[in-house]
Amino acid sequence: MQRKIIWLVLCLSVLRITYVSGQDNNAHMNFALRSQVNQSDANALLTLYVRGNDAEIKRFTEEHHGMTLQYPHWIKVTLPARHIAKFCSQPFVSSVHFDLQHARPLNDSMLSNNNVLPVIKQDSGLLEAYDGSGVIIGFIDTGIDFLHPDFQDSLGNTRVLKIWDQAQDTLVSLRIPVYGYGQVWDSTDINAGNCTHDDDIFSHGTNVTGVASSNGLATGQYRGVAPASHIIAVASDFSSANWLSTVADAVEWIFLQADAYGMPCVINISAGDYLGAHDALDPVAQAIDSMVNAKPGRVISCAAGNAGNSYHHLGYDVTSDTNFTWFEYNGSSALGYGSVFFRVWADTADFNQVQFAVGADKTIGGYAFRGHTPFDNITNRLNTLVSDTLKSFSGNVIGVVDTYAEESDGRYFLEIHMAQPDSNQYAFRFMTTGFGHFDVWSAKWLGISDMVKSGLPTMAQFPDIAHYKAPDT
Repeated sequence: MQRKIIWLVLCLSVLRITYVSGQDNNAHMNFALRSQVNQSDANALLTLYVRGNDAEIKRFTEEHHGMTLQYPHWIKVTLPARHIAKFCSQPFVSSVHFDLQHARPLNDSMLSNNNVLPVIKQDSGLLEAYDGSGVIIGFIDTGIDFLHPDFQDSLGNTRVLKIWDQAQDTLVSLRIPVYGYGQVWDSTDINAGNCTHDDDIFSHGTNVTGVASSNGLATGQYRGVAPASHIIAVASDFSSANWLSTVADAVEWIFLQADAYGMPCVINISAGDYLGAHDALDPVAQAIDSMVNAKPGRVISCAAGNAGNSYHHLGYDVTSDTNFTWFEYNGSSALGYGSVFFRVWADTADFNQVQFAVGADKTIGGYAFRGHTPFDNITNRLNTLVSDTLKSFSGNVIGVVDTYAEESDGRYFLEIHMAQPDSNQYAFRFMTTGFGHFDVWSAKWLGISDMVKSGLPTMAQFPDIAHYKAPDT
């Protein structure tokens, strides 16, 4: 009898809700960071944005062969992957930001009705012509075909003042900028034929630079908006982990170059990502904002995106009804393994009164609700990995639902994660009740889970569908 009791206690311990202490190596490590650490070489450098005791953060980083850079609201910490878990568990670390980002080219075309020519020609009563003279335009993109005649003057000399290829192997130590990666060349290197950069990703950066800065010398036409401007190009490493941190580096570097030349500067970024909070409160946005506002003569222009027809957003007002949305299993997720994975963003005031759970529905051969995890509030998940066992009503284990949440700048960030559920044929529902509001951006093409928009059952087939909230564009 005693053995049976012990066995029963052990089984219940496996299936119970597990609260992992915020003091262990899981503290301040979201699933994206965990996955990146697991997939990275032990000595690979990863970049985090951190809050906590500044002095202790810098001391730990230096002792573990890393680098720090102080921003107004965050410290950028670069550490070898092998030290990340230890760093995140330190008591002097209060918040760590690492996002699951992959850069995407976003420039499609330039509209024909922008009234550019009258501005260049000083028409329409303008006091002077504006053709880019005395201005630097910086481009953070795939790179530039620096030998293209449209980026040379009438003597065949380059108009490109500098190039930083962030993905270039650091072959020449003197060409490595202070950020510790990539290679830099100036106009002297380019004119002497010493630059080895190549814009080899569909020449997207070359096209964007042409739209802005082409002088039309190649064919005598197709001038850009600012044909007399000077050019600085940063070839972004689109495969970089925590990609936006490299964008912040690029912005700072371009502005510093423009300061050295004594010219105002506009930076164009026709690339981006669809994940994140979309509220400009992330560390990189705050860092870039501080750079733009540091002095006059600085402007940044960014693409808004190309995803107009993609149903990758979910957002609605939570009510006392229990509403839900289906998320699908992704066998090739960005985490490096098959999973159900998505992220929830909300202002704290909009989510404090929300209860949420994760359930499973059979959708093949008829519809049937199989069960759900206990409803809970996000305050019980902050900086803590919580694992709930999702079981069917008959007691069969469907999978383990992991959640992890953070709070910063008046907002919540919640991750929902299931690694290799019992069946990939289920639709997994995110369920809410209470009152408030939240947003989700999620899709398979973003490396995480698709939300179900089409092929929904009728009320007769599945009465629960009356409470379904569909994604939108």
